[in-house]
Amino acid sequence: MIAEGYGERPFSDLVVDTDKGDFATTLEQLESKMRQMVSA
Repeated sequence: MIAEGYGERPFSDLVVDTDKGDFATTLEQLESKMRQMVSA
């Protein structure tokens, strides 16, 4: 992957911890983070 250029750019823009709450809470956090990324 490094030879293909992946080492020169960020691996991910968003990390979601799925073990911090139930499904609804995780979904709300994901939605909020996505809205922030789209509006930026």
